[in-house]
Amino acid sequence: MNIRFSLRSLLALSMALALATVAVGAVSAEKGKGGPGTRPGPGGRHIVLHGVIAAIDGDLITLRQADGSEVGFTLDEQTRIVPPGATPQVGMKAQVVARKPKVEGEQLVAVSLVLVDRPGSPGEPRLGPPVHGCGIIEALPEVADPAAGGWLGQWVISAPGVAQYSLLVTAETRMAPPDVTPAVGAQACFTARQGQDGLVAQSIQLATPGRDDARKGKERLVVLRGTVATLPEHLTPPWTLDVAVLGAGSVAVTVTEDTEIRGELAVGAPVLVHARRATDESGSELLMALKVCVCGERCREESPL
Repeated sequence: MNIRFSLRSLLALSMALALATVAVGAVSAEKGKGGPGTRPGPGGRHIVLHGVIAAIDGDLITLRQADGSEVGFTLDEQTRIVPPGATPQVGMKAQVVARKPKVEGEQLVAVSLVLVDRPGSPGEPRLGPPVHGCGIIEALPEVADPAAGGWLGQWVISAPGVAQYSLLVTAETRMAPPDVTPAVGAQACFTARQGQDGLVAQSIQLATPGRDDARKGKERLVVLRGTVATLPEHLTPPWTLDVAVLGAGSVAVTVTEDTEIRGELAVGAPVLVHARRATDESGSELLMALKVCVCGERCREESPL
């Protein structure tokens, strides 16, 4: 009797343990699902967003993109804000580099936030951080008014492989050399700031006629200012640096063993990149980084012209 009872007890105990194991597994699986509407996401990646701040509700900032869609994100103590010390406000244009959540449905967290518009005095235009570019003049205002200060109006400068920039040239835009006349097809470099209605040119450097030989190599130079959008896991040359550039979106630059890097690169870090245009074996154009400077590190902005 005792032996039978012991065997029955052992069998019952084994069945109870098996049922408990199944139950625990079911609970764990249910927890792993993350609840309705969520599933494991890719994680470990970043996205770049552009738009206008539509709403601020506590820690949640809503960005309205060009297609009308809205995306919410939050800031944390590690978020880099450009310009430093600026405060996000409704109506500001902004560029966001955000970390993709590991689980779909989680809130986006901004790695960097570039505020294009900065608050100013009533009636004073609000201009964002500087945008630098070089390229070919594709369009000029139809009528130049020298009495009003020169070629005022909308310019279009195209930087092959980077972006096409539409610039508003005003009476306050500095233009050099003063004796050179702008012409479609000529080379030019510019510094501009993002305003309410687009890029406002602060200065334009025109290529000097008669210096074609000295300019041939320099025409292929590009200067980019933006924030690091993505970094590969291993920085073994050659590798690709994605830079989120104001007015141009995300631009890919190839980093080689000859690239000079100043400062510590990190996603969201503001950078100044000097690069040259090149072509690969298939004939596709790419940008080869000559120098990458993290903002805060001394880096001279040399004009390619």
